[in-house]
Amino acid sequence: MQFRGPRFDDEYGMPVETLGELVAYRDLVVEVARLIFLEENPDRQRVPKGFTENLHLRIRQVNEGSAVPLLERPRVEGTLVDVEDEFDRARDLIAAAVDAVNRHEHVPSGFPQQALVLFNRLGRGLLDDESIELRPPSAEAGPRYTTWTRRALIGSQSNYQQDVVLSGYVTEVDADRMSFQFQIDAGPSVQAPIDLVTFEEVKDALAPSGAQRPKVAVRGAGVFDRDDRMVRFDSVQELVEESAEDDELAEALNAARVEAGWFDGEGDAT
Repeated sequence: MQFRGPRFDDEYGMPVETLGELVAYRDLVVEVARLIFLEENPDRQRVPKGFTENLHLRIRQVNEGSAVPLLERPRVEGTLVDVEDEFDRARDLIAAAVDAVNRHEHVPSGFPQQALVLFNRLGRGLLDDESIELRPPSAEAGPRYTTWTRRALIGSQSNYQQDVVLSGYVTEVDADRMSFQFQIDAGPSVQAPIDLVTFEEVKDALAPSGAQRPKVAVRGAGVFDRDDRMVRFDSVQELVEESAEDDELAEALNAARVEAGWFDGEGDAT
């Protein structure tokens, strides 16, 4: 897997938060492999005991060139190294599905439709200018998985999640249901869950009606519908108050304009 984008520059390595993508990828491979087995064994209602334990993925090294975690699968003792199994085929089907969607084609007929929703987990933290390249063994290139690819794969199936940071106001708190209403700045009002970590921050951000409510930034997993409209927060990792100085600085930066050649004869106009 090769992670591409500014965050994965050689100088900075691989951000820790993106390691969750490797877990999501493994879960996707396991589920596709499970569905392949059940499809080919219609007399069985479940996979054999210990089926998922047959897949062990290890990060042996992270190669240079953006961030390239090299995943290796040690074979379980007693199995043949050169015999392809459901997990190998699942890996190839996932790559084929990504490649097909990128070429605006249908997902391969052999791909289990029930597994499409699991793409919801893979790439949730990717930014629009980032991608994950899925390279087959010993290959120099593979299909690239982007935020567009992800939405195309799951958009026709259900709502999808995306990590977001949004500014706005807390307008209502429901302590019984452990949730709050968040008015997105210049956007809709959505519901978000509260946990013990964020409860105090949410409570402090709620001001009486008519008072000047503090503007806050919420970081969490947003749920979007098929038309890319935000429906709610599925989880909230952080809520922080934004200062007036932050707003003033943002306005100043938005209003700033520089001419071409501003940096020792270089630099584009903005």
